[in-house]
Amino acid sequence: MIEDYVCADVHAYDETPPAGTQSYSVKAVNAQGEGPACGEATLVVAPPANQACTAPGVRLATDPAGDSLVPALDVQSLSIAEPPGATRKIVFTLKVASLSTLTPGNAWMILWNRPLPDATYDRNYVVMRATGLGTVAYKYGKISPPNVNQATDLGNAVGSYSADGTITLTITPAQDAATIVDDAPTGTTFCFTAGLHRLTETIHPKANQVLASDRGAVLTGSVRLTS
Repeated sequence: MIEDYVCADVHAYDETPPAGTQSYSVKAVNAQGEGPACGEATLVVAPPANQACTAPGVRLATDPAGDSLVPALDVQSLSIAEPPGATRKIVFTLKVASLSTLTPGNAWMILWNRPLPDATYDRNYVVMRATGLGTVAYKYGKISPPNVNQATDLGNAVGSYSADGTITLTITPAQDAATIVDDAPTGTTFCFTAGLHRLTETIHPKANQVLASDRGAVLTGSVRLTS
């Protein structure tokens, strides 16, 4: 039970109660002591609605806790959001029991079907891989049909994780322009936002597809030199 107090000259009380069944009653308190409480008023508060534009967004799947002996591999939920703005980001939030310890070689991969699969690749993915003790890599790519299941990284994703088991992975259309063009039907117009877009694969437009851009957009197939 949670108690709250207001002064005698206050005739209204507002709060935002947590989700679930909540009961309220009122009683007077003064120097002489406490009076009896009035009858309880009970209400059921619904949980907050999923907001597709605010991470973690819409919950796509849940899984019971405790069905894996390894906390880092005990997946509990997956959510997706598309924050507003010109970048058109897609944010995945994967929740596991705990990430206080990372085992090198473990990976947390989110797969989804390509809208227009081909004989070589039928799914896209974004993944966080444990590359060492406390070090990770975030990648996006595409994966071959189930009889092969060969993953091909296309570039770096943006990601983060916390010890409480929350993994956040973000991708944008510009990160995989070739796949987006491949997946879109004929006649589609694509607009690249201003900035540098590094292409990891050759773009093969279909009939009547148009590649357009904002002023200041640069598409390059050059490879960044690291040494």
